Amino acid sequence: MPANPRSLEPPFYDPVLSEHKDGQQFSHAWTDYQQRVADKLQVLDQGVVDGSDAESGDVGEYLTASGSVGMPANAVTTVATLTLTPGDWDVSGGVTFAITAAASTRYGVGIDGVLTNEMVATIPTGSGTWRLAAAPVRRNVSVGTVVTLSALAGFSSGSVAASGVISARRMR
Repeated sequence: MPANPRSLEPPFYDPVLSEHKDGQQFSHAWTDYQQRVADKLQVLDQGVVDGSDAESGDVGEYLTASGSVGMPANAVTTVATLTLTPGDWDVSGGVTFAITAAASTRYGVGIDGVLTNEMVATIPTGSGTWRLAAAPVRRNVSVGTVVTLSALAGFSSGSVAASGVISARRMR
């Protein structure tokens, strides 16, 4: 079975070749392994310093998508979708509601149809905009998975349009 290039395996038994000043004995293989681990940790702690984006598959990778939709009254609706590749992701989003002569009662937003932020806003008949952010959620997926930014507009007359952005950052 091929070794994972992102992991380091400790060495098997190797005869002692050097002795530390405190009396511990180490093999060259073990010393080399410890140095490789230290080198990898230094790279992880360093992070990106040149302003570039994390590459696909690396920790810190960032994905985003946007969308707009005319909202039906009182129904959870998908505003934007984003496809996650396998990994552990933090997903968040936000929606701006554009209200036109609507008698509205509430607005909500969330990820994957679960409203995580709702606002009760009784507007007898009005126009304007409301902005709501969805609470961040974790998605740990083993295959490509579509996540959605969902919104709800409760209104009885007029119209409401929604535009939003969904984003995800690979956490590990």
